[in-house]
Amino acid sequence: RDLHSFPTRRSSDLDLVHALLARDASARPSGAEILARLGSRAATDSVVSLLPSREGTELVAREEETARLQAAFERIDGAGASVVRVLGPSGIGKTAIIRAFTESLRNPRNILLKSKCHPQETVVFNALDGLIDGLASEVVDCLEPHERVLPPDEHAALTQVFPVLAHVLQPGALSNTVHADDRQKRQLAFGGLREILRRIGSKYRIVAWLDDVQWGDQDSGALLRDLIRQRDIPSLLFILSYLTEDESSSPCLRILREDADVWSRSASTQVGPLGEQESARLVGKLLGTDWSGDRSRRDQ
Repeated sequence: RDLHSFPTRRSSDLDLVHALLARDASARPSGAEILARLGSRAATDSVVSLLPSREGTELVAREEETARLQAAFERIDGAGASVVRVLGPSGIGKTAIIRAFTESLRNPRNILLKSKCHPQETVVFNALDGLIDGLASEVVDCLEPHERVLPPDEHAALTQVFPVLAHVLQPGALSNTVHADDRQKRQLAFGGLREILRRIGSKYRIVAWLDDVQWGDQDSGALLRDLIRQRDIPSLLFILSYLTEDESSSPCLRILREDADVWSRSASTQVGPLGEQESARLVGKLLGTDWSGDRSRRDQ
């Protein structure tokens, strides 16, 4: 909805809304700045944060979106990777919803992995770069020494494509197989990654959150498509979060969309704006006792 369609007596209100919707989260105003713009007379240095902390995030009125994520997690049944796409405009709350959900899953039976894309990144497989790093740190704790051994061809390919992961693995008996080309090396590396995920997934439930996938590269799309299509990784849930408006232009998402089988297996969760009552609940909860201005201004 056009922001200018809302009745308001203060152009500063619209300026604040636009600032809160900035694509770059670091450019959005802090809790103290928000209170000051809204007219609170609280000393800015006494306000630690208006927003929930990253630890133990508490949501307001996002029960439906959280229930969809929980349902997808409970559907993990060993029949291959499950996928949920969480999409919406910038600043709508996608990150807060997923963060709160993944925090609720923290227990010894679950492995939580996260990767985040950034605009104008030049790293190959940028949508899964953080996932590979996180997976490498989990291998030693999750797998016995003999489970960290891969066929030498796959290990050699991993060394070139995902060296961080290959570093915590070992090659098996020597092989005389010669890599024909880069495409074969990539397929062997994909196979090695799938095998490690399969071994861990046979013991634990894996939740992999890929954030800002709209900035993912084509190589990330190809790897994701492979991991989803093969159906040989048990207990794996991918959560892909991204901006709705970039779905058709993203190189990563385009690869997934072009595969009808892969795309149809992903569930979509659209995050929209809160209603008026939910918004009032949220503002009241966040402002709490930090508000010291005109009470009618706060209610407005």
